[in-house]
Amino acid sequence: MIKVVIVDDHAILRRGLTQIIAESEDMEVVGEADSSAAAMRLLRETPCNVLLLDVTLPDRNGVETLKLVKKEFPKI
Repeated sequence: MIKVVIVDDHAILRRGLTQIIAESEDMEVVGEADSSAAAMRLLRETPCNVLLLDVTLPDRNGVETLKLVKKEFPKI
């Protein structure tokens, strides 16, 4: 099973992506976050294989967040 975390500051988009992923038999959403800080906390607590990351977040842009993720979680 592919475990997915969705990070986007728009709840409607997270909900839509979660519904699309739910239709797949080999993927599941294991967490959602609405900011970079929340994403980092979530990733420390919840193992995942894939991170769907918005480029524009309220506290840090997605590119900077991705650099942090890759440093701390190189296998995601």
